[in-house]
Amino acid sequence: MRSASRLLWAVSLLAASGCASTRMTSLINPDSPTGDLTRVAVIYLTSDLEYRELVEGRFANHAGDTEFVAGHLLLFPGRAYSEPEVQEIFLDNGIDAVLVVELLSTGASTSRSPGVSETSCTIWSSSKGCQQTETVSYGGGTISKPQAGFRLLLVDRGMTTIHWTATANSGGNAYAGMSDLLNSLVDKAVGKLEEDGLIRGGAG
Repeated sequence: MRSASRLLWAVSLLAASGCASTRMTSLINPDSPTGDLTRVAVIYLTSDLEYRELVEGRFANHAGDTEFVAGHLLLFPGRAYSEPEVQEIFLDNGIDAVLVVELLSTGASTSRSPGVSETSCTIWSSSKGCQQTETVSYGGGTISKPQAGFRLLLVDRGMTTIHWTATANSGGNAYAGMSDLLNSLVDKAVGKLEEDGLIRGGAG
């Protein structure tokens, strides 16, 4: 019986995977273009290149009539650009607007897990029954669930007019990492931009 419980506990750990969800609130500039954007550059403001590639690349992988373009492919992160240079690059690449994503906060919520205990008989007497027991506990301890807050701005190509702004809070389960939170954020943002009529989702 004990080995079966151990096996069940081990299998549950192996089967567990990180998942996350995002809550987002947005506001639209009444003068913003509605569904007219064809190419949007995405810039995730971070010095962590792995996360920047993840966020911008996931936006770019979304299928729809509005195409997202990873900002690091337009503006090399290791180089400084003047404003005229940036505008020329955007113009040459047919960029209509720029989506800026910024990480505002990170943290975690913690809770206690009760774990699993199992008691078995270690000494048995045919006349007196169980004479000694042993209790073994599996799992338990503190569970930490990651959280992060974000701000998003959709601005015109000249980066002077804000078309759309949003704040978001992403949270994951005990097996989630920052990449799970970022993936959830991107998927939620694309859906929200479509819902608000700023981009065209198409049939993807």
